[in-house]
Amino acid sequence: MPRKKSTIQVVLHLPDNPEDIKKIQEIFDRTYCRCIANRLENLSLTADEKKYILERIAEKFKKNNSLPD
Repeated sequence: MPRKKSTIQVVLHLPDNPEDIKKIQEIFDRTYCRCIANRLENLSLTADEKKYILERIAEKFKKNNSLPD
């Protein structure tokens, strides 16, 4: 029986200073990367399979956020 997922609700009031906004984005990026790393650690996949997953995530992330290559 799978565990019930709880919803995390966050209200973020963005600061006016662009440097502070950049710092907040970096925190979210590091947290996202840590979550992905933790999930991959718990999977019994080969290094090549994990690399493939990371490449696919990066592709989707770039596409959804319009990041330059």
